[in-house]
Formats: sequence, structure tokens, C-alpha cells
Amino acid sequence: MTILTEKAQNNKFLIPGLLFLISISFLSFNISEQGPHQDELDFFYAYSVVYFGLVMEGDFFHPCWNGDGECELLSVIGCNMDDHWVTTHGIVKHILVGTGIGLHGENEWESYAPKPPLCKPHTNPIFGVNVPEKSELGAARFFSPILGSLTVVLAFYIGKFLFNRITGLSFASLLLFSSLWFAYSRTIMTETYIYFFMILSFFLLLYSFKERGKIKYSLLICSAIIFGIAFDTKAIVFMFLSMFILTIFLRNSINKKFSRKYFNTKNYFPKS
Repeated sequence: MTILTEKAQNNKFLIPGLLFLISISFLSFNISEQGPHQDELDFFYAYSVVYFGLVMEGDFFHPCWNGDGECELLSVIGCNMDDHWVTTHGIVKHILVGTGIGLHGENEWESYAPKPPLCKPHTNPIFGVNVPEKSELGAARFFSPILGSLTVVLAFYIGKFLFNRITGLSFASLLLFSSLWFAYSRTIMTETYIYFFMILSFFLLLYSFKERGKIKYSLLICSAIIFGIAFDTKAIVFMFLSMFILTIFLRNSINKKFSRKYFNTKNYFPKS
């Protein structure tokens, strides 16, 4: 038995802590130099700075919130107004992106709010004028690698809960070294946010049924709220709702971890 394994048995936070440190180092390295995704320049940065600016101003009756009137901060001639409402990208994401900008002292939500994004790619992008500069994108991306790293840790916990520690480590490693996860966790694209919220919701759902014959309703309610946040960020998570419902109905079986015997063909095809 290795020293790491012995310490992991004595300290249940050792492996998750190491996973987070490795992930955050990997995902956040030189993040401001990460090449911008086209949608970051055209849509997502502007969406977030506009809505974060409205939150900071306390203007919750603006047409960009309720659709009562024209959302001049986001709509442009020839664009579909409905495509530029806050519900298409999630208010929690906008707040996190705006907070990252504020923490870095950029405060660019003030100057970028009057400059609406186009519904088509910029034909003449001018950094710092109609699209954000590298430093501004780097500030806006502040929470992306953090959420990406936390998702890796949650993947470990889910794999460990359903199977064992080795499965959890395998699940976390596959996610961390996925090229898609690496790319999205270094941008302000929506994917990192929705999958973090969805996996966190599933994690809380599993642990709300951890004790046999007992339900932790506080975790169950938090799971439902966070799933709602994920749905508000991007409605595609609705596709996974059946998995959550099935988990609730199978809650009595969840407490039994899977065993190798279930994957042993000798149990199903005995020798004659």
C-alpha cells in the first residue's frame, strides 16, 4: 500500500484537494492568452457585462429583463429580440462573469454596456472598442477554470459514490484531460457553467439518499434549485431530467455500490 493511499484513507479530502490543485493549475495557466472563441467576442462577453451592469445599478425593470419594450443594449437591426434575453444564458453566469471582471479591477461593464453585440460575427473587430481585449477576457474568464476544476472533483465523488475510488479517479482524469473540457474551461462559453451546475445537482441528489431509508431534504431542495439554475443557463439540460427522476425512483438501490460480480459473465453464463 502506497503512502498516498494510506494518507487518503486517513484524510478524505486529500485526493479531492490534489485533484482541484492539479486541475486549477492546468486550466488557469496563462488564461488571458487563450485564443478567443468567436462567440465570446460576438455574444457572451457583451451579454454578461450588460446584465451585470443592470444588476449593479439595481435596474430590474429594464426591458432587457422583462421584454416589455425594446432592449436597446442588446438588440440590433436585423436581429431577433428574443435571442438576446437574459434567459438564453442564465443570470448566475452573468453575475459570475461580471464579478470576475470586477475582481480584476477592469469594471468594463460600464463602458461596454452601450455597445451591443451583433447577431452575426463581427466583420471588423476592434479590440477594446467593439470587442473585449485580452486582459478583459482574462478577467471575465476568472471563474471558468475554478468551476471546471470543481467539476473534476465532483466527478471523482460521483464515481466513488457509485463504484469505488479507482472509478472516481478514472472519471475525474478523463474529464480533466478531455480536450473539449480544457477548451471550454478556459473561456466564458456556457458549457462549463451548465455542466458544473448539472453535475453539482446530481451530486447533491445522490448524497441526499446516502443513508438507507432516510432522505436529506435540504440536499434534495438544493439539488432542485441548482438544476433550475442549470436550466436557466441553457435549456439543453432538460434532456437529463429523466436521469434525475430515475435516480429518485431507484433511491433504495443507490445505497448498494456496484460490485465486480455484476460484470462477471460467469454469474450469467454458468458452465454446463
